Amino acid sequence: MTRKLRYRIMAIIMLLSSATLISILIAINLLQNDKTRKEERGISQFYLEHRTRENFPPEPRLSGDKELRGNRNHLSDDELEQMSKLYPLVYARYTENMELISMDTSQGNNYDKETLQNYCEEVLQKEADHGIIGDFSYIKRHFQDVYDIVLMDRQLSGRSNRNFLLYSIILGLIGLIIFFFLSYVISGLIVKPVEKAFLAQKEFVAAASHELKTPLTVIQANSELLEDEYGDNKWLSYIQTECCRMSKLISSLLLLTKLEQLPDSPSTQTEFNLSDACLSRILPFESVAFEKHLTLEYSIAPDIIMNGESEELQQVLTILLDNALYYTKENGRIDISLSEKKHNILLSVANEGVPVPPEEREKLFLRFYRTDKARSRENGHFGLGLSIAKSIVDQYHGSIDIQCENGVTCFTVKLPGITG
Repeated sequence: MTRKLRYRIMAIIMLLSSATLISILIAINLLQNDKTRKEERGISQFYLEHRTRENFPPEPRLSGDKELRGNRNHLSDDELEQMSKLYPLVYARYTENMELISMDTSQGNNYDKETLQNYCEEVLQKEADHGIIGDFSYIKRHFQDVYDIVLMDRQLSGRSNRNFLLYSIILGLIGLIIFFFLSYVISGLIVKPVEKAFLAQKEFVAAASHELKTPLTVIQANSELLEDEYGDNKWLSYIQTECCRMSKLISSLLLLTKLEQLPDSPSTQTEFNLSDACLSRILPFESVAFEKHLTLEYSIAPDIIMNGESEELQQVLTILLDNALYYTKENGRIDISLSEKKHNILLSVANEGVPVPPEEREKLFLRFYRTDKARSRENGHFGLGLSIAKSIVDQYHGSIDIQCENGVTCFTVKLPGITG
């Protein structure tokens, strides 16, 4: 139980920390891309001003100019000049009739003049004064019947952004590994007091059960002696009945404590025929079902082999059958099925009766939980059977579920097969 709690705490810590870390890395990369775009515009703007300084207008003629100038406010002219020498830049001047006047490709690029000219002509047809076209970012300016265009190759900045993203992913993975170990340590510290209290509770239950067995045995033995001496007596009958109930309760508590103290897997792993084990346990219940006017049907696939202890799996079936017998409506039907599908063994016990409300289905496997307390007490049920069954199934890394449909309640046990 404490191990599952620890895993849940680890999962919550990892989920929250991972979501936070990923959100931070995404935000950083978006800011980095935005910064790169602004630097590209600033460098292109600086280069454009530098190449057309003699014709630079005293006031921006286009609304986009003001925005473009703002893109380089955080960079000085010296910084822009140094950075402009690092990037492949193309400067071109066109007439209003889209005729090329001049084109300077001296600042390094991997494209032929015809390709660059095609890009420039596409830029001239665009309404925006800046943007991205293909592998280039561009800026254009219209002044005195001419268009000035600057193209910047974005491969360098793109490679820089990709490297930044790669480093972010690496740092993120390292961070997740660190968070995993931290969550493991933190969850252990959180669960430690719970585990200590749970172990103390189990030790108390085991010790109390052992201490109760001796006086209970004495009371039962003395009541039998008194019965032999004085004959039948209703008071002695009450004592013996309650002694039997207490004995069953103590045995169930001891068994449940033993199961919880076992390792995750059964200590003895021997192959046995589960089909035969189930049949041997079902047959005695046929007479009980007949007396209660119930129909008991079963479909057991032959020769299903499993690793484990035969008695433990038989006890699971006994608990489910006993539960079905008590809660099946009069003249109702009980169906038992055992099959093997995709390396998993499926054991199901279904009965006709009042369905269990959805809000109570998960609680059925808790200790001492009973849906009908008065009836359960009358039949000698303590609410430990399903809890014991679940503990046994958990030892085999299996699962036990309940479904209620069309007036039929079905418990399904799923266990790994011998090849699973």
